[in-house]
Amino acid sequence: MSFSDKGVFGTIGVLIIAFLAIAFFIKLLPIILIMGVAIWGIVKLSKLFESKKNNKFVNNEKSNVSEVSKDDDVFDFEKQDVVDVDYTEIKK
Repeated sequence: MSFSDKGVFGTIGVLIIAFLAIAFFIKLLPIILIMGVAIWGIVKLSKLFESKKNNKFVNNEKSNVSEVSKDDDVFDFEKQDVVDVDYTEIKK
């Protein structure tokens, strides 16, 4: 009898410890999630402010950009060779 009692009490003890651990994590999980989202937001905002701060210097260096006039047509292919490809449609 004493051998079977140790197994039952051990099982009950493990179940109680498991229940307390699950209850502890259920109560802490919302707090952990809120803290994680807050930290993530702070990091994203700090990176956004740093990138805006650094872009001020980058934009000043790009002042000598030439504009394309409307006379220069980028898609004018009259003076270039154009490859004509014949294809056949494959039925499935």
